[in-house]
Amino acid sequence: MNTLNPPVGKDNEIDILFQKASFYVDEARNRVQRSINFEMVQAYWFIGRDIITAEQKGHSRASYGSQLLHELSNRLTQKYGRGFSVSTLKDIRQFYLTYKDIEIGSQS
Repeated sequence: MNTLNPPVGKDNEIDILFQKASFYVDEARNRVQRSINFEMVQAYWFIGRDIITAEQKGHSRASYGSQLLHELSNRLTQKYGRGFSVSTLKDIRQFYLTYKDIEIGSQS
């Protein structure tokens, strides 16, 4: 009997099938997570751009910008739950300002 190549029995076939199936599922989940991360980065970039655009329509940045962020935060939080505090929206705005020259997508 050849000890370098153990006989392929049902248990070994199941092990191999399980390893392959696990690999496929793990890889798919990783791709989905990367895709979700990219889509959220893109969404934040667009939100930041739109906040900047709204703030700069001839309004005083200090008063109007603050009201705008508070109201936007309230509405987004009502619709989506946690994750859209005024502080987070300020971070999203800063994210856009930092990366405004990068072409993210073609959404209007």
